[in-house]
Amino acid sequence: MDLNSVIIKSFKNILFAIAVLAMALPILLSLPGFSGYIVNALSIIGLGD
Repeated sequence: MDLNSVIIKSFKNILFAIAVLAMALPILLSLPGFSGYIVNALSIIGLGD
C-alpha cells in the first residue's frame, strides 16, 4: 500500500465524516439544550461569541 492510496483513503474518510456531521447537526441542534452546549463549546474554542 503506497502513500498515495493512504492519503486518498483518509481523505475519503474525512469527507465521509463531514457528510455525516452535516446530516447529524440539524438533528442534534433540534434537541433541547444541545444548541446551547454547542455554543458553549465553540466559545471555549474561540469560534463562538
